[in-house]
Amino acid sequence: MIIKSILVLACAAVALARGNAVLSRGIFLGKDTTEPGVTPLEIYKNPVNHATAASSIIRYISEDVKFSPHNASPAELNEVYKDWKYSIVRFKGFPMGSPPMAGDIKLEGGREKLEEQLKQRIDHIPDCEVLAREVAGMIPDYNDNRDLKVFTLSLLIVDKPEMPMGDDGFFFGGGGGGGGGGGRRPPHKPDAPRRPKNKVMVRMLTLELTLDTAILFKWVTVPDQQAHITYIELEVDQKFMALHAEGLAEKTTKSMTSVSDLMWYFTSPKKLAFADYGPTFDEQMFDGDDSQLPFVHSSLRHQGDPQLLEWLRL
Repeated sequence: MIIKSILVLACAAVALARGNAVLSRGIFLGKDTTEPGVTPLEIYKNPVNHATAASSIIRYISEDVKFSPHNASPAELNEVYKDWKYSIVRFKGFPMGSPPMAGDIKLEGGREKLEEQLKQRIDHIPDCEVLAREVAGMIPDYNDNRDLKVFTLSLLIVDKPEMPMGDDGFFFGGGGGGGGGGGRRPPHKPDAPRRPKNKVMVRMLTLELTLDTAILFKWVTVPDQQAHITYIELEVDQKFMALHAEGLAEKTTKSMTSVSDLMWYFTSPKKLAFADYGPTFDEQMFDGDDSQLPFVHSSLRHQGDPQLLEWLRL
């Protein structure tokens, strides 16, 4: 819990106004085993449905903090991005799965080299090829607003790993990168970590970089620079979901979302309009003074301690 508290503050610090625009994309890796026609209660009680459970909670939190990538401008997303990221990390049903990563990445050679440089930087992360390709693909071709220079490219990954299962009903966790074939991990190693069957992961990869925009035609290029990268891996706590299934189902009924719908919701379109924000919700089930509340409300503003960034740097 202490480590996660440090992570929470560090995330708040990382998400402070380094940039002035946010572009978002959502992807799903693995296999969605959610049962068709299942009730909201069963979504949370049965781990086989937890890909939809994770998607619904993320949608719920996102609507609360007005983080709406599918119909908001990059500047609008930037205003609420830190609250969104902080709220996801702080939700008790998403414990930290592995130590977070934050550090610099040297970019040279423009957008043509970006994907390969990013893949090399995150080659210890599962599915590094897929993630690098998705982040590089978020660079816009043109920029209507030349005042937007520093961008945060935010990739949300909902992940239900397809891994070899042991005799005791646990999956062997994948190691290393190279997750090209649709999210499959490389063959497990004997000493690989073991994860429960139907384990769902929520991962966030962000790249903060400067983009140049040409005066004529407004084409976007990637200048040589020292950019910043962060990676966070969270797990969906099966016991927590089952224990609080009734309350979670009641709160998130209107936000119940399949993984495919969540991916649409989290992907910034080419043509952006003003966001049509959804409703706000109650708070409960969190640490500290709000220990009985599950979600952090959008009115909270957490500045964080910039010095904690050093704890996360490689």
